Amino acid sequence: MAYFPFFVDLQGKTGLVVGGGRVAARKIQALLPYGPHLTVCAPSLLPELEVLPNLTVRRESFSPALLDDVFFV
Repeated sequence: MAYFPFFVDLQGKTGLVVGGGRVAARKIQALLPYGPHLTVCAPSLLPELEVLPNLTVRRESFSPALLDDVFFV
């Protein structure tokens, strides 16, 4: 079983990444191999994020409602 450096099993967990720039892209690329169901929210995203498999894209600014049923942010 692989663990992301914050020592939590992410397999099948829901995660939210806020922002669609280079920092978000690095975080998403680092997280995806650990098997979470990721959602990224941002009004605009880097083109490389739009084509990633297993990533839900929400073209909107962050709102607290996006935290419902999310295991980590």
